[in-house]
Amino acid sequence: AREVPSQLCCAVAMALSSLLLKCCNCRPRVVAVAPMTVALFGFWLCTLASRADVDSLRSTGWLFPLAEEQPFWQVWAAQQPEQVYWPLLIPNPSTFLGLGMVLILSLALRIAGIEGSTGMVLDADEEVKWTGVSNLAVGFAGCVIGSHSPGLTTFN
Repeated sequence: AREVPSQLCCAVAMALSSLLLKCCNCRPRVVAVAPMTVALFGFWLCTLASRADVDSLRSTGWLFPLAEEQPFWQVWAAQQPEQVYWPLLIPNPSTFLGLGMVLILSLALRIAGIEGSTGMVLDADEEVKWTGVSNLAVGFAGCVIGSHSPGLTTFN
């Protein structure tokens, strides 16, 4: 946080704006989308106004480094499956059950927290189902899995 105080300030401002919108009884969809939209719009507006180039934004940590373009199947071409120790893929039953219990508890608390903060009623079965579908699609494309809930991702 000491090295990048401006990024930390932006993150805190987004969190506070979410709370402010919630306190103003804004619709849950607005509370979920507006802070990020305003932050991105403000970032690019400031970037355009200051005429900052993309390389300086990358060097200061505001943007990710440039990656070379490659087809999505290149992720699998770079792997060496002969070096995988395959017996590790079979889960230990006690570890699997313990992790499953923790994930179920975490999922229940996370859904209750989302319901309490947004006022929307979530269907846990639908959340798990669509997270699984998106994980399959993302995994097939060789991309990074992103979910609002790591527990849902692991549960699937």
